[in-house]
Amino acid sequence: MAKKQQGWLVVAFVLGACGEGVLPGDADPLTAAPAVAHAAAADETPPVCLAAEDTPALGTWYLNAGGARWTLDVAHTAECRLKATWRDEAGDGTAQPVAAIGWSADSATLAFAVNGTWARAAVVAGVLQGRTAQSDFAPPDAAYTGHLTGWNATVLDTQLVPRTFELTTADGQHAVLRLDRGAGPHQPLQGRVKVYATDAAGAAAEEDSYDLDVQQWDGQHLVARAFHAPQTWTYTADVSGRALTGQLTVDDGSPPLGLTGTRANVLGYGLRARTAAARTDWQVATRARLALLTMAGKPQPLQRAVQTQPLALTVAPVTNPARDDDADAWLQAYTLTDVRLTLTLANPHDGPPLQRLVHAVVSRPMAPPPPGGYPLALALNGHYGGAVGTFDPNGTYWYGDAFARRGYVVVAVDVGHRPLADRQQLYGDLTDGDDPGNGNVPHPAIAADGWDSDWEEDGERTWDALQALDYATTLPDVNAQQMCVVGLSMGGEVATQVAALEPRVGAAVVAGYAPDLGVMAHHSNHPCWQWQHADIREFVDISDHEALIAPRGLIVETGVLDTTFSARTTPFAADKQVLRRARAAFQDVPHRIWHYLHAGAHAWHAGDVAGPLPATNILKPLEIAPTRRWSLQWQEDARTHADPQTVFAAVQAVLASP
Repeated sequence: MAKKQQGWLVVAFVLGACGEGVLPGDADPLTAAPAVAHAAAADETPPVCLAAEDTPALGTWYLNAGGARWTLDVAHTAECRLKATWRDEAGDGTAQPVAAIGWSADSATLAFAVNGTWARAAVVAGVLQGRTAQSDFAPPDAAYTGHLTGWNATVLDTQLVPRTFELTTADGQHAVLRLDRGAGPHQPLQGRVKVYATDAAGAAAEEDSYDLDVQQWDGQHLVARAFHAPQTWTYTADVSGRALTGQLTVDDGSPPLGLTGTRANVLGYGLRARTAAARTDWQVATRARLALLTMAGKPQPLQRAVQTQPLALTVAPVTNPARDDDADAWLQAYTLTDVRLTLTLANPHDGPPLQRLVHAVVSRPMAPPPPGGYPLALALNGHYGGAVGTFDPNGTYWYGDAFARRGYVVVAVDVGHRPLADRQQLYGDLTDGDDPGNGNVPHPAIAADGWDSDWEEDGERTWDALQALDYATTLPDVNAQQMCVVGLSMGGEVATQVAALEPRVGAAVVAGYAPDLGVMAHHSNHPCWQWQHADIREFVDISDHEALIAPRGLIVETGVLDTTFSARTTPFAADKQVLRRARAAFQDVPHRIWHYLHAGAHAWHAGDVAGPLPATNILKPLEIAPTRRWSLQWQEDARTHADPQTVFAAVQAVLASP
């Protein structure tokens, strides 16, 4: 019998005498009628198999099974049944026939068995997530303890670009190379390359992003040049599958360096602008893919129980000298309520339902609501903070108080970390939580008893925030059409993902978080941003999350003194590079993306008054892209011009617009 397992239809393989896999159950793709567009009699022409869009399992899959890398090629037989071959990237490249493979259209589930490995996974728009077991015979459900993720090149690579490769040179340089369509007939292709780090110097060797002169790219052969004045660097490579091999030649007489690489950012937006319709298509598909990879499909809770308790509050005067908003002039009295949401989810293993506790603090203005209701702000803390602390007018995460003073209903959600046992050795600190004295204790992973989680930690954080947002929209006099999200550092990380995955959020204010993930991987940053079951960089980068926000509002704040994510003397240069890529998605609405380059460090700013910091209103970089070909100056240029509005005014303008 088919059973529900980890959110997918689970089927047991029975190997027939000829090695053909049989998948019993409600939707048996190997014993039922073949996937054909019409039945053919024996004396007629061969049957016509259904197209790939009707059988999403077809194509070339690049899989990650707990660090083991496999290639699975799935095709139709002449009778329109599925057949497949399997290759281990660590082996000699020999393709082996898959003993059993099946596809269930009802549950969008792919299952296969080869060499004692049994796999099953849910499939969404060319990506999959599932589990593996090791057994000589059909294993019981409890044996599926391994994890499997992957992507389908046949689905995702329908065009030659965009393409991104992570590169490593023989002398230990680590870089990323990006390709996309150019701006016109005189530039059919464009590209960029950036060295993240070296083995010898680590992230201290991070370089600028260089534009490429792409001389050849046909999907297999690449020739591209970057001008590192006074030298020219030429990348020559061949691509096979997801791998790249070649050499880097510098025209200084030195011998060429060997070059290897693998595909990255396979869900990425790319470097060029798209039509609004094409952007929407990409966003819809990418949100669904990320929901599967990070939230086990983003299930909706079966039930929501709410406990509330009023909190005593005396709004303290502002004494924080770095706070750059005219707080007292805008002070609007507000109340605070402690909110605990107990959310019940279906158990993917047919056991008792799962429960998830979300702790939030919600403010409510004491003044009457404006026409249409109070606007809503979702406030998310960073490391060593919590929901309560966002209402501390003199704390690090003071934006909850700032929005509450301006008449918003603010729902602040505890953003934190899993207990040590749920992290699979990813990191070892924060064992007591981020702010245990105020309720931000460790957040147990969403998992059934006896199982580890299919969720990624950032997926859980984002899901928690979205559940709190859903609750807040049920409150009286709240304008659900005017919602924004705000966060600093890890709070900015989650705020970016909330806005990326939830189109109802009209604007995002993200402070101290717009890094290149490749730099983060070498910069000794806290690893809680990483995925446990896959390499996040294989699928997306931060600029792709930002592109998912368009055409809504996005304000990214960077301090010129902030070295949190980059060791460069001009650390904001990396943020400029990320924002340049994200702006491609805002090409039709350039006024809805701001880069607020303030004079501080790792902090949140409002640009409301002139204070100790030389900041008045939003300060935008003068240069956001090369003003002449091959120029690098724009990345280092800290000059700004003032946008004559505050962060609050910019957010409200976006929320009030159609």
